[in-house]
Amino acid sequence: MTLIALVGAPATPGQAGAIPTGPNVQVTDSGLAPLADARQPDLAIQGNSLYAAWLDDRDVSGTTSNSVFFARSDDGGQNWSANKRASVLSLDRFIDRPVISVAPDGSIWIAWWLGLCRSVRAGECDNQDLQNDALLSFSVDGGQNFRVFSVFDGNNRGNYINSFPEIHAWNDRTLLLVSDPQGVGSDIKLQVLRRQGDGLAATLV
Repeated sequence: MTLIALVGAPATPGQAGAIPTGPNVQVTDSGLAPLADARQPDLAIQGNSLYAAWLDDRDVSGTTSNSVFFARSDDGGQNWSANKRASVLSLDRFIDRPVISVAPDGSIWIAWWLGLCRSVRAGECDNQDLQNDALLSFSVDGGQNFRVFSVFDGNNRGNYINSFPEIHAWNDRTLLLVSDPQGVGSDIKLQVLRRQGDGLAATLV
């Protein structure tokens, strides 16, 4: 399965009030095999540049379910860069819903939920228990390189949930909103992340 973007075309007479669409453009590249699966896409826009993040299983293995991938377009979606993995392969176990935001300074921020990543088998999750956590990768070079951080340590004793984080990036800080499960029910929590040079006020994975 491939990710497809709809690129807008100029409106023509008789289209007033309609939403014009253009041809589909493939976002995923040839690294995704024909029978592989790409899903849960998210999109950020800054000027004429589009930034996409999604899950796909091109790197799937016995201890990996999905990885977070990234691509960008600088011509409004007509052409897309080579796909780049933005997550840490050894921790890509039972991850959900990547979300992406681009700060005014051009830094790219991608967060995702790590639900049942546990050291059940040797080598899984770097032999860590990371249930109900949020991870984040960010790039300061336009998406050429990403650094991955652990930014939210959820309740390991709470019920596992498919949390859908939200993220908004500014130049001086980035806001991450998550649902944190408790013994019964869950709370909504806001994590404020501050830049420290090329790092974060958080734990580097």
